[in-house]
Amino acid sequence: PPPPPPFSSRRRHTRLHEKSRGLGDVYKRQVLDKARSLVEVHRESIARAVEAGVRVAMGTDSGITPHGQNLRELGLMVECGMSPSAALEAATRSAAQLMGLADALGTIEPGKLADLVVVEGDPYAFDDLETRVKGVWQAGVRVAGR
Repeated sequence: PPPPPPFSSRRRHTRLHEKSRGLGDVYKRQVLDKARSLVEVHRESIARAVEAGVRVAMGTDSGITPHGQNLRELGLMVECGMSPSAALEAATRSAAQLMGLADALGTIEPGKLADLVVVEGDPYAFDDLETRVKGVWQAGVRVAGR
């Protein structure tokens, strides 16, 4: 590792960090407040789209929520009027179709990449789905599970 900066540089860096930390907290609060204010608007919008027959895909480009918690979205889609099977389809077939990848992904068929999640129990019971994952395969290779 490079040598530490001279003491005066470290002190200056620490002061700048302390100042920016306060701004970051304000920024985070503003972003979270804005996101919270839009939750109901988004739910209503999704519900109207589902009711109108718009194809919905699950995915994220979120910069304000932790990644790796996408399974929560399945239950939220059901709350917006999708059936559990339609929510799973949104996470698989529809997502692949809307991304232009349906020839390789989205369904379990010969010749497609074998991305698969195996769960214990009812795959449509979304409340605790993440606790029931038994295995994950990507391109036919097991990458997680017991």
